[in-house]
Amino acid sequence: MKKNRLTKRDLDGGKMKEVTSGFGQLTILKVGEEKSGSYVQSREGKGRFGKQIYYDFESGKGDMFTLPGSYDLDRKMARIPEGTFCSVKLDAQQKVKGRKQKMKVYKIDVPEGTELKKAGEGAPF
Repeated sequence: MKKNRLTKRDLDGGKMKEVTSGFGQLTILKVGEEKSGSYVQSREGKGRFGKQIYYDFESGKGDMFTLPGSYDLDRKMARIPEGTFCSVKLDAQQKVKGRKQKMKVYKIDVPEGTELKKAGEGAPF
């Protein structure tokens, strides 16, 4: 039985477009660095240390970027509704007693008047 497969020749010279995953480039912010865009979705994946939450954003130019979650970012993003324009800045990295890794502290700005979810509502844990 022959499978239905289209080739470029079958499309009569029509223009082709690359299909991407729909997720943006993974972005690791440095202290003081800031990215802005519309919050598209959060999704769960696998990171180096187990389950990891990722946050997908679309910039004003239509480009996508993805930020990996962290303790502070997860708690703050849980309050922001999808579709909200956000500015996310890695404000600092603080030493935490008893841990080797520093905790990332984020500052997230949204337009004034944005209705945020209640604390704990939709929290990832």
